[in-house]
Amino acid sequence: MEKCTDSGELFKALETFDADGDGKLSLEEFEFFMGAFAKEFNNMREKKIVDHMVMLVKNNAEEDSKFEIAKIVKILTNVWQV
Repeated sequence: MEKCTDSGELFKALETFDADGDGKLSLEEFEFFMGAFAKEFNNMREKKIVDHMVMLVKNNAEEDSKFEIAKIVKILTNVWQV
């Protein structure tokens, strides 16, 4: 498998869930995004990739349970296999 390198597309996708436009997502917003994403790619759910991505986000969330979209895109593109 090859690494996902299109961080711009991932950023745009996550940005659509940024309701207040502050460049951050809450854990709930991210989990909603990943739930919708996993429905599209069922094999990712079976391989626990979605769960792993949510865990990475939780580990990198700030005290307010939010994270910067740009930071998490960088983390995910380093580990996300497509």
